[in-house]
Amino acid sequence: MVLGGLVPKDDPSFKEFFLFAVLCVETVWKERNTITHDGRVRSFKALQWALATSFACYKEIILQERVDELVSYSHWLPSLLRWIKINVDAAVRDVFSIGVVVA
Repeated sequence: MVLGGLVPKDDPSFKEFFLFAVLCVETVWKERNTITHDGRVRSFKALQWALATSFACYKEIILQERVDELVSYSHWLPSLLRWIKINVDAAVRDVFSIGVVVA
């Protein structure tokens, strides 16, 4: 249930709402990159399908609290010459949130 545009954290649908919001932002960001770098534009129906598919996949894992299946382990690689590598990270907690960018 959405109240005044916000979903309280204790609402049972909060995780679904938050997941959908995050996937909407990801879909828009990916589309922006595809347009900018490849010059291709997908149809609204294709974007809608991609969003629905992502939501269905992640929903199964996140709502069942099997998040460890999403974790991937990687290691740092130096950037190519004349390139600047930018790393970003964020943490969201009940009391505070923080974001970091390192170049």
